[in-house]
Amino acid sequence: MTGRVGYYLSYRLGLAFWDTFDTDRALADLIEGPNALRPGRALDLGCGTGRNSVYLAQHGWDVTGIDLVETTIAQARQRATTAGVQAHFIQGDITHLEGLGDFTLLIDFGCFHSVPLPKRDAYAAAVTRAAAPGATLWMWGLGIKPRFGLGVTEAELRTRFKAWCLETTDQVPGQELRAITRNMPLVQRPARALMTRRWFPHAYRFRLTRRP
Repeated sequence: MTGRVGYYLSYRLGLAFWDTFDTDRALADLIEGPNALRPGRALDLGCGTGRNSVYLAQHGWDVTGIDLVETTIAQARQRATTAGVQAHFIQGDITHLEGLGDFTLLIDFGCFHSVPLPKRDAYAAAVTRAAAPGATLWMWGLGIKPRFGLGVTEAELRTRFKAWCLETTDQVPGQELRAITRNMPLVQRPARALMTRRWFPHAYRFRLTRRP
């Protein structure tokens, strides 16, 4: 189940397990570590219920989250209110980011890897237009394996994101996957077990920098 229909159904059926993840270690290092980015304007692509948007806002970022599903945007706004932070959330298509720009940080947690292949160039173009020169794009996604459909590879990012420099790629270790998924509800635990199987697509983190 991939693409727009699968995304809608995941939320409708309560299967959007990624919204229960803890903050990824590498993202936390990017935001809070010794070489942390200076807070500025951030765009959370495919923000879901605002988990990462709220995290960024808590650390001084001026955050905009965008997602296709209207109900998730309402939940994201409530999440920010509950956390006592300011964040802007809009319903929209990540391949059309008109009116959005000058972001110094763009994050994509599990969004690009499920974008249909014919729409990926449009996604890359939209993200590039929305990014300020020198901006950071941080991406978390599953790799490609037969039987599992869509995914993302380093080679594809180099090809599609020509205005960007791919700085780092690293595979998310199994112990980290288990750590960030530890708070998944009982009903979603089968997904947690699935993600840590050796035959399941590996999760990767990518960091890109927008060329001047």
